[in-house]
Amino acid sequence: MPFRMRARVLLPTAILLAIGSAVVWAIRTADPIHAGLARHEEAWLAHKPRHYRYTVEFGGASVLGLEGPVQIEVRDSIPVVVKQVQPREHFNPESFVAVNTIDRLFGFVRTTLEVRHDRVEMEFDSHWGFPIRAMMAENIPEGDTDVSVTDFKSLP
Repeated sequence: MPFRMRARVLLPTAILLAIGSAVVWAIRTADPIHAGLARHEEAWLAHKPRHYRYTVEFGGASVLGLEGPVQIEVRDSIPVVVKQVQPREHFNPESFVAVNTIDRLFGFVRTTLEVRHDRVEMEFDSHWGFPIRAMMAENIPEGDTDVSVTDFKSLP
């Protein structure tokens, strides 16, 4: 295929892909749930503490295998402690890797919103901006994901 012919085919395709991406971005940023999450994440990133501790707990049918609540301590964006508040046998800290920093918690909520979005309820910490409760559900019995963060403390 001559160069001019390829350019006539490829250029409109590239333009359509760019427009499609822009439309998806516009829809996502126009969506108040995604926009609110992004706004709170920006607030968190702007002034998050270097060292902090919090407790995270899951509810909902989709994560029933996780034993919580779990206390997590983070220093310089690295989890240094992941332990159960009430120790039990067979605890696996790796089960909480998706939420073992507040930064990852934002990613977990964002990813979960992509698949569980029929009903969404979120509350954010008024000072730091992180989600203190995020419930995302589909209209199926095993479709709920509920995560809550309590006892957040900035450490020296």
